[in-house]
Amino acid sequence: MMTNSPGWKVKLAVLLCLLGAILAGISLYQHTGIKYGLQVEKSFCNISEKINCDAVNASPFAEVFGVPVASLGIWFYLALGTALLFLYGPGKTSALLALSAAVASLFSIYLFVVSAFVIGSWCVLCIGLYVINLALLVTALSLSAGRFIADVRSGAAMVAALPLAILGRGSSASAPRIAALVGLALLLFASISLSDFMLVRVIYPRAEKQEVKQAGDKAYIAWQSAPSQQLPSASSGALTGDYAKGTPGAPIEVVEFSDFECPYCRKFYAQFEELQKEFAGKVHFVFRNFPLDKSCNPVMERELHKNACNAAALARCAGEQNRFWDAVDLLFKLDLEGSFERLLEDLGTALDLDPSALKECMSSGRQLQKIREDIAAGTALGIEGTPAVWINSKHLPMANVDTMRQIFNDLLGLSSAAK
Repeated sequence: MMTNSPGWKVKLAVLLCLLGAILAGISLYQHTGIKYGLQVEKSFCNISEKINCDAVNASPFAEVFGVPVASLGIWFYLALGTALLFLYGPGKTSALLALSAAVASLFSIYLFVVSAFVIGSWCVLCIGLYVINLALLVTALSLSAGRFIADVRSGAAMVAALPLAILGRGSSASAPRIAALVGLALLLFASISLSDFMLVRVIYPRAEKQEVKQAGDKAYIAWQSAPSQQLPSASSGALTGDYAKGTPGAPIEVVEFSDFECPYCRKFYAQFEELQKEFAGKVHFVFRNFPLDKSCNPVMERELHKNACNAAALARCAGEQNRFWDAVDLLFKLDLEGSFERLLEDLGTALDLDPSALKECMSSGRQLQKIREDIAAGTALGIEGTPAVWINSKHLPMANVDTMRQIFNDLLGLSSAAK
């Protein structure tokens, strides 16, 4: 009889760790796509406002000190699974599993409370991880056979002894094994720390090319068959008017409803700037606001972009000093998640705006009237997210510049290869 081989309960825990690492990896893929504006379409688990992985992954709670929670999850599950395979022996496996399951369960409770009462949305992948952590806890309780608390304490003592084991000063005969495991865990952590780089530079670009083409083809067909919708006519004036670029009366009119905190809007704005140069004199672009911020958008049931309404008002206040487009350019580059007072100061200084006039405009709230009109118009058009784009009064379901170039060429009677 082999007394030092892991039993079925340990094997089950290792399997759960593998499943946890897979779910955490999918979550990391989504988080990276949202963070860097690489995601082509909404994720498969973006089902509604309440069941919305994208909302959870876009929240500040998706990272801890700048490190994605999903990255930490991958490391945790891989390190725990590996340790369970190599640390089996009297008391060690149950102690390690008890401590790890207890910590994971407490963290799951924390994330559950955050999702329910702060973010206001649930992530299907996160729920899957909660279930896995619960299953690990049940397995640990079963393996401990009534001594769970004692095993948690023993596990904590094992972890506390790891630095001595690394230095070769541990009294345990398994010190070299523990040191090797710690080295492996550190190596895993280092590799996971490069996850952003790998996803952004290697994995996403390869997957994105095919996804973009497929999604772009669907969007092009959808735009062709879409009905013309009645959009509010573009108006002028610093208080109630629209801001527009290009040639009025041009054969192509693009209307965008945008949000300054939306990563997709940032990506679209930068790419569309180049497309406007390519079709100079043939495009009229109208910019409208649809901040996903419940402080001015009554459609929002939860807080998503806490400074989006203020940012929209700030751009229009800068417009009173003839610097609207400069403000738009800057706002799409700045980090808007911090203090708005600091943002107000930074933008005013960068654009050399009259600080008194800018503060007076913001405190008066007068620019919010037009922003609310944009929101009402967007709501009537059925906007569910940003950027929302209309080309010649027909909705384009995915704001992709390659698809827009194809549509522009069609509208101008040009082939896709010529212009």
